[in-house]
Amino acid sequence: VDFQAGASAVVELARQIDRIAGFTDPKRGITVNPGVIAGGTRSNVVAAEARAEIDIRVRRLKDAPALEKRFRALKPYDPRCTIEVSGGLNRPPMERSAGIVRLFRMAQKLARELGIRLSDLAEHERIDLTIDGADEVERGTLHLVKGLGGALLREKIVASATARLVIVADESKVVDRLRIASGPIPIEVATFGWQSTARRLRAMGGEFHLRLSADGQPFVSDGGHYIVDAGFAGFNSAEELAQALDGTVGVMEHGLFLGMAQQAIIGGPAGVEVLERRS
Repeated sequence: VDFQAGASAVVELARQIDRIAGFTDPKRGITVNPGVIAGGTRSNVVAAEARAEIDIRVRRLKDAPALEKRFRALKPYDPRCTIEVSGGLNRPPMERSAGIVRLFRMAQKLARELGIRLSDLAEHERIDLTIDGADEVERGTLHLVKGLGGALLREKIVASATARLVIVADESKVVDRLRIASGPIPIEVATFGWQSTARRLRAMGGEFHLRLSADGQPFVSDGGHYIVDAGFAGFNSAEELAQALDGTVGVMEHGLFLGMAQQAIIGGPAGVEVLERRS
């Protein structure tokens, strides 16, 4: 193989992946994950083509255009190669804003007009069925990461009160194993003395950032708490990490929903896949 005579698309893609990984900014809630990589035809042929499927998530809609611009501006390291970027933002983040609150109030009003009675946990302490989304879904166990939208404490209260939890998500959310090392794992912490709680999380090996709102101030959850988005490299399993977080003073709740979902309905270009939890 005359390697120098050919321009390897695989080598070029590998260099671009290293560059793209630098687009991740946990402090601003931006994650860029190259999840699928493929290319080439045979091991003894210089690869003429290579591709990557990259999952991009932003917490604030205003960050999406700048991030897309960075992708569109990618230039090849090897001038003999070309780069084609396709796709874009297919689902905006659910930012908590005055407009979202007004939309929710409109939904409540419409429900009343249609004769649908809305209730709460004070009236019905046990729920027959909850249908919800998730930020990550682990195959087999259906362990979940939830809370990137900021409502993890209330969502876990609802999930723990339901007889059957069904998750609806797109295929980009399905993983073989929850990414507890890189995260982000949302953790809701008491505002009082949150810096002390942060030191305890850091002592556990946590790397994290305090979640901020669009105005640059700390994000405040529905429960009136701050949220830190973290990764923990020193734990062997999500169960081990969840147990440690459960015993940490100042942690009100965390986004590891383990053993709660019975079924996940996953959508993708090829259709719908239904995942059942293995017992």
